[in-house]
Amino acid sequence: MIRKFTVSTVTALGLAVATLPAAAHAGSAMMIGDCEKGVRSGGGASWAYCNSGSGYVRAWADCWNPDTFKKVRYYGSWVEAGATSIASCNASYPSLGSYGYSTKS
Repeated sequence: MIRKFTVSTVTALGLAVATLPAAAHAGSAMMIGDCEKGVRSGGGASWAYCNSGSGYVRAWADCWNPDTFKKVRYYGSWVEAGATSIASCNASYPSLGSYGYSTKS
């Protein structure tokens, strides 16, 4: 009985120790976060910015043509935390509608 308890205890401790590095590593890489979005002054473009973490963010803008009522989604560049992504409308689709951002690790 004592021997069985010792083997079980050693096995349980071994499993606990083996999982510690994986758990510590998973928590050490912070996902990108504390993100903001907005419209550039003058309209026609949106921006996205994340203050912390690792990963990427990009802005998107739904732009439409007031004559044809067609809509197109434009994307900004993928940027890391601390940089600003800008999605701009153009002459063919000059009016900004919805806007937002996407993130990825």
